[in-house]
Amino acid sequence: MTNFDAWDRKFSGQVDLVINADDETIDKSVHELKDLMVKRTPIGRPELWNTPAPKGYTPGQLRASWELEKHGLGSYTITNEQPYAFRVETGWSTQAPTGMMRVSALEWPNIVERNRKKL
Repeated sequence: MTNFDAWDRKFSGQVDLVINADDETIDKSVHELKDLMVKRTPIGRPELWNTPAPKGYTPGQLRASWELEKHGLGSYTITNEQPYAFRVETGWSTQAPTGMMRVSALEWPNIVERNRKKL
């Protein structure tokens, strides 16, 4: 079993815990989830790398590239279009060896529950 399969099983089991949340709770929770992912995204430190930084690289591009898009009632997409985002997510970074997205997504049910109680 791959690490992704184990994560997917664990996350899928938590979906039922938040399925009945209202739109305001989901909206607030999605923004909190995105903020958590941004916070966990490392800022590149080329001095730690085994290879030189690519030409034009600016530290912080990955962190600044998170986008949140709402598609309708309770439907969102959080993306990062940097070409190396997947590598960082899957352990390429010594600053974020467990990634940013997967570890944040595991907190989703707790985020929703906390926001449900606030409203």
